[in-house]
Amino acid sequence: METLTRTFSNISDGMPVSVITDVSSWPMLTALLTVVATLAFYQLVLAPPSSLRPKGSRIKPIFSSFPFLGSVGFYSDRVGFLRKHFGDPESSSFHGDARRITVRDATVVLLAGNKDDAKMFYYSRALKFTQAYMKLLSGIPSEITTAAIMNQDKADQMFNENLKQAIRGERLAKLAPLLCEDTVRALDAVPDWKKGKGSMDPKAFTFPLLFCMSMRTVGFSDLSDDPKIVEELAGYYWAMKDAASFWSTFFTKYPFRTSSLKEESGKKLFAALGKAAYSRFVKDLVEDVTVGMLLDNGMDADYVVRKSRVEQLQALSLAEWENGFPTIEAALKETIRLNADGTQFRLNAGDATAGTSAPKVQGEEVHKGEFLGYCVGSTHFNSKIYSDPQR
Repeated sequence: METLTRTFSNISDGMPVSVITDVSSWPMLTALLTVVATLAFYQLVLAPPSSLRPKGSRIKPIFSSFPFLGSVGFYSDRVGFLRKHFGDPESSSFHGDARRITVRDATVVLLAGNKDDAKMFYYSRALKFTQAYMKLLSGIPSEITTAAIMNQDKADQMFNENLKQAIRGERLAKLAPLLCEDTVRALDAVPDWKKGKGSMDPKAFTFPLLFCMSMRTVGFSDLSDDPKIVEELAGYYWAMKDAASFWSTFFTKYPFRTSSLKEESGKKLFAALGKAAYSRFVKDLVEDVTVGMLLDNGMDADYVVRKSRVEQLQALSLAEWENGFPTIEAALKETIRLNADGTQFRLNAGDATAGTSAPKVQGEEVHKGEFLGYCVGSTHFNSKIYSDPQR
C-alpha cells in the first residue's frame, strides 16, 4: 500500500509530528463527497418543491430556473409574466386554466378569466385578504391557526366598520363638492389645459388624484387642501409601493436598496400621518372640519355664492351625484379598468375557520396554506367582454 509520510514542526514543544496518509483512498473519498454535495445542492437549490406538484393535482405548475427562489419574474415583471403563461386576454391565445407557482416558501395558485374561479375567489369565506397581502407584499409570515385567524377576522371587522362609516352615502355627498374641487385643481395643473390644448397621461393624472381623494375621504380631509402636503405623502406611498420587489419582500434583513427604501418611506409616511393625527387630537378638530369652515366663512359676495353652491351640492344624494354625471363616472371606471392589470391575493385558511368549506379551483380543492392570485387584467382586457379592450 502506497503511503505518504509528512513531518510537521510542533509549535508548542518543538517535537516533530509525522502523519501517514493512505493516498490510494483519496479519489474514492473525493468522489463520495462530490456526490453528496451535488445531491444536497440539487435538493436545496435546484429541485422543484413538492408543493409545486401535489400528488394528483391537475393544476399545471410553472417551474423556475431557481426553485430555491421561485418565480422571481412574478415580481420583476408581473404583467409580462402573466401574459407569458396565460396568453394575451385580448387575443384568441388566452386561456383561463389555473397555474401553480412558488415564490420563496409560498405556493400561489394563479387564476385568470374563469367565471367560477373568480366567484370563488371573491366570495369564499375560507379565503383571507389581510394575511395574503402581509405575506406576498410585506414578507410577514401568515399564521393560519384558529386563534390567529379569529383575531385577524376581528381586526378586519373593526376596520370594515370604520371604513363603512367613512364612506357612507351622506358623508360622501357632503364631501362631493370638495372632491370636485380636487379634480378641478388637478386639471388646472395640467399645462395648457385651460386653453383647451392640454393633454394628459391618464395614469399619471388619475393615481395622484385618487390618492388625494382617498386622503380626503378616509384620511385627513384638511391635509388634502394643501397640494404640497398631498404630493409629499403620495411620494412616500409610491416610493414604498415601487420598492416592493421580490428581494425587499422576502429578504427584508439583507442590505438591498429596495429594502432600505421601502422601510425608510414607510417610516416617513407613518410619522407624517401620526403627526397629523396627534395634532387633530390635541386641537379637538371635528371630522368634517374643512366643510364646516366653508359654510361658516360665507361673509362677502364671493363666499355667499360659494356657500350657496356648496349647500346645494351637499343637498344632493349620492345616487343623484352618480346619475347626474354619467360621463365622468364612465370615464373614471374606464380609466381604472385600463390601469388595473395586476393581481389580487387571498390566503386559504382552510379548516382554521369554522363553518367554511374548502375552496375549489376547476373542481380541485385548494390546499390549506396555499395562496390564490387572481389576474385582474384577464377580465379588464378580455376580448370576450370588451369589443376593443385597449380603448
